[in-house]
Amino acid sequence: MNLIPIVPVSLFDPRTGPVQATQFGLIGGLTVVLGLSASAPWALFDANKRVLQRGTGTLTAAQYAAWGTDDSWVTTCIMGNLGLVAAPAIPIAPVPTAP
Repeated sequence: MNLIPIVPVSLFDPRTGPVQATQFGLIGGLTVVLGLSASAPWALFDANKRVLQRGTGTLTAAQYAAWGTDDSWVTTCIMGNLGLVAAPAIPIAPVPTAP
């Protein structure tokens, strides 16, 4: 499973109180109805990779029709349908070397 860093989302855990989801991932197999739709189970995770929320996301008819050969499109669409935004990449500065 490939977890994607997201802009933090506030959730409420009845056992522990407020929590922050910081990662998103598809957690199971993709279900495809050829020519019609695709859906996949997803989960939101905290920074420690603890599952905070689960659901199933479905591509709209237009999203399904636009799906080509790049399977990351499914993740992009489901995240968008949920209102999730991928966290911006943090550039890693090169480690200086001694002269």
